[in-house]
Amino acid sequence: MPFEFSILDEFMKSWALRYLREAEADLSLAKECDSIELVKELSAISMRKAQLAIQYAFGDPNIMEYIFEEALVKGFLKKEPLIRLMEKINILVKKTVDPQFTAGKDKILVLAEKTLEASSAIVKEALKRFSFIKSEKN
Repeated sequence: MPFEFSILDEFMKSWALRYLREAEADLSLAKECDSIELVKELSAISMRKAQLAIQYAFGDPNIMEYIFEEALVKGFLKKEPLIRLMEKINILVKKTVDPQFTAGKDKILVLAEKTLEASSAIVKEALKRFSFIKSEKN
């Protein structure tokens, strides 16, 4: 009878998937808004939740946040694509909620959609790689 071995526990997996669903829902709400301020706020929330989904897919988000910050401080930003992506998402979230950011609704939504697409692909691949089935030997 096969059994599942996972580096990630079910708690982390379920939170990663939940944050992806919530990011999609927030983005959907942003698309329906007429107010640019609401579009910016909901898009930023969507991007942050997409980022949290990545962190949960790789482990405890508090530890992941610490690892990313340490990597940035020590200059590993250029070497690691995942760290670069996490930093870019941080910048996008901050920029999106900045009152000086004058991008239109369409551009903001495209940025949020691309962030969600990238995050979703990373999370799904991480969950696939970190969970696998082994057969028990009789």
